[in-house]
Amino acid sequence: ERLGDTARIIYVPFDLPFAIKNAIRSIKPSVFIVMETELWPNTIKILSGMDVPVLLMNGRISEKSFSGYRKLRFFIKDVLNNMRLLCMQNELYADRIKAIGAETGKVKVTGNFKFDTTPSSYIPEWTKILQGTAIVAGSTHRTEEDLIINAYIKLRSDFPMLNLIIAPRHPGRFKEVEESIKRNNIKYLKRSEIANSNTPTLQHSGIIILLDVVGELSSVYGACDIAVMGGTFIEHGGQNPLEPAYWEKAIVCGPHMENFPFIDEFYKNGGALKTDANNLRQSLQELLSDHKKMITMGKTAKGLYEKNSGAVERAMKEIERYL
Repeated sequence: ERLGDTARIIYVPFDLPFAIKNAIRSIKPSVFIVMETELWPNTIKILSGMDVPVLLMNGRISEKSFSGYRKLRFFIKDVLNNMRLLCMQNELYADRIKAIGAETGKVKVTGNFKFDTTPSSYIPEWTKILQGTAIVAGSTHRTEEDLIINAYIKLRSDFPMLNLIIAPRHPGRFKEVEESIKRNNIKYLKRSEIANSNTPTLQHSGIIILLDVVGELSSVYGACDIAVMGGTFIEHGGQNPLEPAYWEKAIVCGPHMENFPFIDEFYKNGGALKTDANNLRQSLQELLSDHKKMITMGKTAKGLYEKNSGAVERAMKEIERYL
């Protein structure tokens, strides 16, 4: 929809030789770009045989995938060698793809496209909704809400004006999370109720707000003070911390950020804080008690965000060589 008439959008056929050959003859591509980890053996082999350059962009290989690929190295090696260029997100992924058979001369590190993503536009209403300090628990999963609510209850004794916004990852869990809040007998509001209110400027302090609408999490990050990343206190692999980084917010993560290895640079440089379920309350307490540290962490996160940007431009320069 965003591209409009500037591009022709079609579905790629299943990775079956007869279907792929027919599609290639019909489309006549000048170059074929594979994103991240989409390695389709038949498609890549047939394209290579027809002298169509196959390029991997924004390449990544998770630890789990790496373990599996190593067992199939004899097979994966042939797939990779049918590709002209492998642009990886970081040195770790570059080393992994070389370890499973990619030719060193074909591998380049061009960065992570996520650092070039601009969050959706800010919704000014959130500045009016929130008064006082706010923590956002973004893209939470089952069991994480109870953990964060318990930490919030304990923090309220020292920070009575503290707000907590909970944004469940899956809309289907809105009701379930609301029941968790009710069980703790805490004052709360739902975002949908605020949106439907006749009051033009609602200001609330010392409550929980359940973000039961879709598309506003980025704006909530922009209005908050601390972002607690969901999917990091369970074995899920984490959620993207770059939106709060963009908004210069202090970022707190649990132990599971395997899907975002760049977070180690944030930890090392003070752009994010790593904690666990047992120490979450204490970690938040330290940030809330040291406003300067909280602000510095947010600025450091934004600096790292900007430092790592430019991956799309670097990738485009590589692609242009084959056009």
